[in-house]
Amino acid sequence: MCRVYALVTDLAPSTGSGRYLAVFGTGWGIAATLAPLCGTQLLARTGAIALWSTMAALCLLLAATHLRTTPRPPALHRPSKPTSPGEPDSA
Repeated sequence: MCRVYALVTDLAPSTGSGRYLAVFGTGWGIAATLAPLCGTQLLARTGAIALWSTMAALCLLLAATHLRTTPRPPALHRPSKPTSPGEPDSA
């Protein structure tokens, strides 16, 4: 878990690491409180198939949201095809 805190601190601006860590910790605290409550209610009222189907759908939705909203680091971008000296730029 210590690596996660280091990553959050690295993502924060130099003067905002405390705020970033507070939001991160609060988010995990809320999740740790609500997940068992919501999960057991869903399991008790609708059954195991509905619980696992709901969790699978939420995971897919969050993964798609993450891919759309998270900027890619510059190192992961593919470089454009270099042009030869006599060719005009295609960009």
